[in-house]
Amino acid sequence: LAHRRARVLVSGFSNTAIDHIAAGLLAEGVGVVRAGHSATKLAHIALSTLVEASDEAAEISLLRKAKCAREAKELEERVRGRLLRGADVVIATCISAGARELCGCTFSHV
Repeated sequence: LAHRRARVLVSGFSNTAIDHIAAGLLAEGVGVVRAGHSATKLAHIALSTLVEASDEAAEISLLRKAKCAREAKELEERVRGRLLRGADVVIATCISAGARELCGCTFSHV
């Protein structure tokens, strides 16, 4: 499904379960983004890590230092949205799948 550009959300009960699923998907060459404030062993796919590594990360940091919290938050949310929309598969625990972070995201398969 992911290779046909379907919008796929994979959810699991625990962080460990999600890590195992993500590892299998990554081994198959599927692009995975891990949503939520995760206790993952696969930090390189965590949404927060991807935001920190984005081209906009420096600008977000400068906005925060300049006490422009609203602008920083808006830019960070745009980057998060772009990363989530660009993923082959978004993966999250059951709790994170219902979090605000994924509000507005639509998936063809869950």
